[in-house]
Amino acid sequence: MHFVLVHGWGFHAGLWAGVVKHIDGAEVTLVDLGFVTGGPPGEKSWPKDAIAVGHSLGLLWLLARGGGQFRALVSVQGFDCFCCHVPTSRVAAMRRGIERTRHTPRSRPSGARPARRTLRHRRRSISRACMKASIG
Repeated sequence: MHFVLVHGWGFHAGLWAGVVKHIDGAEVTLVDLGFVTGGPPGEKSWPKDAIAVGHSLGLLWLLARGGGQFRALVSVQGFDCFCCHVPTSRVAAMRRGIERTRHTPRSRPSGARPARRTLRHRRRSISRACMKASIG
């Protein structure tokens, strides 16, 4: 059995590390969409009979760009639109990130330094924006 794991926006392929530890006897392909550096390198292809798992935006990426190259599709926190409390600037940043990875996911070149905005920093700023929006 082969699994293809695609992370959501604001993450990298390392999101799946805890899941991969528990998938005994299966092959795993990680796809990295390039939003945050510091994760494991991503792959660009996988077997057509794989089970694809998409987290959040990763699900939409699989539907739009996966080319139907999977025998099953699993959604983890999948969605078809953002809630109204997500600031327009965050959505614009996400669109820019999607445009950068439009044709193929990118992997971090060996020896590349992590970006200044780390995964932890992005999670904090998204959480703050959501709290401000819900407080009003």
